Amino acid sequence: MKNYAGPVSDHFDGERFFDPDGVPPKSLGDLLRWPVRPGSAAAGVARMGASPHADTPPARFAGDKVRLSFVGHASWLIQTAGLNNPD
Repeated sequence: MKNYAGPVSDHFDGERFFDPDGVPPKSLGDLLRWPVRPGSAAAGVARMGASPHADTPPARFAGDKVRLSFVGHASWLIQTAGLNNPD
């Protein structure tokens, strides 16, 4: 099934994306084993558990100040003047 077609580049052959360094894609089995493989970063995160410093942001944050909440990876919730802006 063809989902995308575009110009050929160093990592796209016109129909499929690929790793220009030649590393083959992982199998579905590799993907499913990744979080539990001993020594993997994902296994370490699972052992860490929840942060004792985590909090739940309020539904609304009023006033002229700004409240930032780290959501995860590269996401923040910005709250001010009764508005929520997930960035």
